[in-house]
Amino acid sequence: MGTEGLKKFLNLFLLLLILNNTCLGNSTTASNLKPKKNYLKAGLEVIGINTAVWAYDRYIKKANWVKISAQSIWRNIKRGYYWDNNSFQANQLDHPYQGSLFWSSARVNGLNYWESIIYPFSGSLMWEIALENNQPSTNDAIMTTLGGMTLGEVLFRLSNLIIRNNERGFERFLREVFTFFVSPAVAIDRLVTGDSFRIGRKAEEHFYNLYFPIGSCEKVPVLGVNLEFLDAIEKTDSKISPYDYFTFDLRTKWRNRRLKIERVLTTGLIIGLKTKKNLFGIFGDFDYINIPGNKISAVGFGPGFVLNFGKNFIFKTSAGLSGIFGGASSSFVLTYGEEIFKKHGEHHRFGPGSDPYYLGPGIKGKFNFGLERKNLFNFYAELSYYWVKSIFGTNAKEYITRICCRGSINLFSWSQIGIEYEYYFKKGTYRDYTPLNKEFQATSIFYIFRF
Repeated sequence: MGTEGLKKFLNLFLLLLILNNTCLGNSTTASNLKPKKNYLKAGLEVIGINTAVWAYDRYIKKANWVKISAQSIWRNIKRGYYWDNNSFQANQLDHPYQGSLFWSSARVNGLNYWESIIYPFSGSLMWEIALENNQPSTNDAIMTTLGGMTLGEVLFRLSNLIIRNNERGFERFLREVFTFFVSPAVAIDRLVTGDSFRIGRKAEEHFYNLYFPIGSCEKVPVLGVNLEFLDAIEKTDSKISPYDYFTFDLRTKWRNRRLKIERVLTTGLIIGLKTKKNLFGIFGDFDYINIPGNKISAVGFGPGFVLNFGKNFIFKTSAGLSGIFGGASSSFVLTYGEEIFKKHGEHHRFGPGSDPYYLGPGIKGKFNFGLERKNLFNFYAELSYYWVKSIFGTNAKEYITRICCRGSINLFSWSQIGIEYEYYFKKGTYRDYTPLNKEFQATSIFYIFRF
């Protein structure tokens, strides 16, 4: 189930929500007040999302794999779960995005972070068992659930930064439209409940740095978003809720007349403590990188810290180590094909022949630091390391090192010019064969809008 299909069919979801709202009433009070918890409405919205997407696939796309019956449901229950071999984007981005919709349905109905976990899990269970005639997928269930917890919370909070209930006119219209592109489940819930049109009090103040870079990488247009959400650091309240601190890094490129997502990186504090402006705790990570010849994904959790020093001249550093479930381009399949696995009585399971990848458990480590002179310049450098072990193929592993450096100089209070350099080094190993090494690098130049 792709992101494009999800968005195209959310109009049917809207109809289901209208019926839902008619039956259950509006779960919110005033536009700027925290909505009352409504577990049932959140569940019905998850059912509505799944039903809408299923109907789109069944009656518009006319896909065979959504031709379901009582027999197909019973067959799926008896067969149980297996590892599917769909494409990297489908398994590692589309399903986490699907989970983010389920997650947002819970959050927009007033549920907290921990209460919301059951909704992407249940939404995935419903889809895998009842709405496909294919055997249920283990990797889809993992990525939908964990993607909802990590990517979903970031997109939900980003949508809340866009919403301004005290605004009117064209600006209000644009904000509601942008909310839809960030989190469709939030936007449609607001539309049905009337919050899209209701004028309310000024939104709660949040602390964040938000940048929109627009530029070029090797003559290819590049669009992006960089966000650091700082409530946990800047607010005087010592209580920290999940994702009161998070980072979000998005890069898209215009290729073949379409906008392609090449990078989504998120890190958020789930449980932690604060000392002055420093944070220590457990962080959640969601990473998706899809560049030519180098695919990386990771969703996981682990310890980390964020340190901040200075006022006008600011030094920042953070680090984390996470246990992950992830994917990576399979060096040996790309070089030798399936024959190298068949020779040893094994097989490679994931992705089509032109897009093979490994999938399995691993580790992610990250360290970064930044220097900033207020109203003058900033510099950022990051070192990330991924280790992914394939669940198929004895000792098939990928080791990826990623270095990213970017700097920018202020032109005005609202804009900058900047440059970014990325370097990847990938080492693939399999049994006692000679390791395969590959490098990739790219430089981008940006004009950056700052908010």
